[in-house]
Amino acid sequence: MEGATEAFKRRRKASSLLTIKDIAESLGFSKN
Repeated sequence: MEGATEAFKRRRKASSLLTIKDIAESLGFSKN
């Protein structure tokens, strides 16, 4: 159960980072 929760948190963090990146790119702040 603990491992599944950690994996879920990690996935949520990654998806939120992707969302921030998508918003930044749409605003014209894309950094590669």
